[in-house]
Amino acid sequence: MRGEPSTRHDLNILDVEVRDQVTERVIVVAGEVDAANADQLMKAVWDEEMVAPVTVVDLSNCHFMDSAGVRALTQGLRRSKAAGSDVRLLVASSGSVRRVLELCAISDQFPIVWIDPP
Repeated sequence: MRGEPSTRHDLNILDVEVRDQVTERVIVVAGEVDAANADQLMKAVWDEEMVAPVTVVDLSNCHFMDSAGVRALTQGLRRSKAAGSDVRLLVASSGSVRRVLELCAISDQFPIVWIDPP
């Protein structure tokens, strides 16, 4: 429910934290996303019971994503967008996740904000 503490899903190499707020749903992803845990990412991004006006997926601490991760991410974002949520991504300005998202032309489908890691 909105306003409740964040939900955290820990999977060996993936950490997903969901922060549901009244006007915004923030999904913070850290670690690696691959075929073994991509479904967890998709479920965190798309929750039909928790559609917010804005959905932000923060990948700035994600250091690896394979094609299964890209597929899960885009499926979740498409579903959120179809439900009326304004979706956007936060991605580290350097690293393999940026390269993968660029190769897959994800920025043609969803707005990406490139951020410099601390």
